[in-house]
Amino acid sequence: MKRKKIIAFDLDGTLTNKGHFKDFFDITPNKMIEIYKNMKPNKKMIALVNRLAEKYLVYIYTARSDIYQDCTVKWLKKWELTTSL
Repeated sequence: MKRKKIIAFDLDGTLTNKGHFKDFFDITPNKMIEIYKNMKPNKKMIALVNRLAEKYLVYIYTARSDIYQDCTVKWLKKWELTTSL
């Protein structure tokens, strides 16, 4: 049985059209949750990920803190990303 190859994509700035954060280090966690929830998708990249998921295991990685996991997972589902995780 042949194992599927893995392809990984970064989330922010690749699958999202990453916005610019003014005074990034002064933003509260609750404000970051709102920012992450409202990130605009990069629809071309999402379409590519979904096509590749037909042949490969697709993993999404991010440098986001664990406290943003819930809003991140909801964002991925909202934009119907096909992932292996």
